[in-house]
Amino acid sequence: MTKNEFIQLTGIEVTDEEFKTINDMYMSAGDDFDKQRFCDDWKQNGESTLMYRFYKLFEDAQEKLKNAQSDLEKLQSDLATANANADMYKSWWNDESEKTEKAKEEFNGRIIEMQREFTAFKDKSLDAIKFIASQL
Repeated sequence: MTKNEFIQLTGIEVTDEEFKTINDMYMSAGDDFDKQRFCDDWKQNGESTLMYRFYKLFEDAQEKLKNAQSDLEKLQSDLATANANADMYKSWWNDESEKTEKAKEEFNGRIIEMQREFTAFKDKSLDAIKFIASQL
């Protein structure tokens, strides 16, 4: 949505900075939330401090999810490197091989646990956001 569209649909003049936040909220509302519906709701609740705080909570949750995903991808990359290195040197380390395999299993276990925690965090965050949105 453009700033002009917003002004036309709501009759409310906003600054560029205010519109950036408004447009971010519109873009986060979901595909099933069209411009007209968003603008109608904005006219009724747009100045709501509570709605703005919920949006900020949503933004924070998205940032945490993004960071968690990035951390998980880094760990997966580290695991792939560790696995490749372990496989490359395995034939040279007859005695050390068993220790390396145990370390790999422990590392794999930690990755799996982090994936479970990430999924649980993501699911809980999305459920909370959906609940908050349903209360608006």
